[in-house]
Parts: sequence; C-alpha cells; structure tokens
Amino acid sequence: MRGLILSAVVGLSVLGSWAPQPEASWLSQALNKLQEPAFSQPYVPPNGVPNAYYQPGPYYPPPPVPSFVPNISGTWYMNGDPYLPCQIIQWRRDGSAEFVNERGSRTWGTVNGDRVWIPEWSDGRSRGLWGTIRGDRIVWPNGTFWSR
Repeated sequence: MRGLILSAVVGLSVLGSWAPQPEASWLSQALNKLQEPAFSQPYVPPNGVPNAYYQPGPYYPPPPVPSFVPNISGTWYMNGDPYLPCQIIQWRRDGSAEFVNERGSRTWGTVNGDRVWIPEWSDGRSRGLWGTIRGDRIVWPNGTFWSR
C-alpha cells in the first residue's frame, strides 16, 4: 500500500513538472523587480570619489532662491484718505499675507520683492490683482493706490 501511494505521489510530481506553468501575475512580477538591485555598479561622480549616499536618479531642480520679502504689515489708506483704511497682515516671512481692503473684504495674497499678488481680487480685466510697491505706496493697475 505504501508503495502504491509513493508511486502515485512521484507520478503526480513528475506529471506536474511536464504540465505548462501559468505565467506570473503582475503583482509577483512587480515584487520580483523590487528585489532586483537598482544599480549594478556603485556610482562614481566625475571627481572620482565615490559617495555612498548619492545614487543617480531623476533630476530635481534646486528650489527657487527666495527673493526679498519686504515688511509691509500695517495700516494703509486707499488713495491716502484717512477715512478709507486698509490693512496688510504678514504672519510669516515666506511672503504670504492677508489683505483687507477699504470695504473690509479679506483675502490671502503674496508679497515678493516689489510686487504683491492677490489671486481672489481683480481689476475687472484680468484674473487676480498685481500691485507694485513704490516706497510707502502700493500702486494698483487701475491707477488707485494704498499709502501709509
């Protein structure tokens, strides 16, 4: 009886090796690729000194150089009129600021160099509103200004 069972097991294993094998699934193929080394040889930079921490890969450009962010926080006045106060609130030095116009409308914008950009406000001709900082004035495209 043992011999019969043993020959049946051996016969099935032999027949199983002759049977066509199913193709590997997409998941097993992906897992096999993860196990393969990404680089067959260590990277040696042009100066000839190997660096264990750097491997060549996709190029990522350097972050933009931050430009000058002036401090324009405080109360401003529409066209210099003391009865039409506006306000700029800069919480951080990254250029983001909150702008409050003479009607009390609040929104976020950015300060960068001598320009301010307020995406939610418009001059009626374009999307967003650019202003130019000129000393103690911010001049808007429609000819109006805020002064302090």
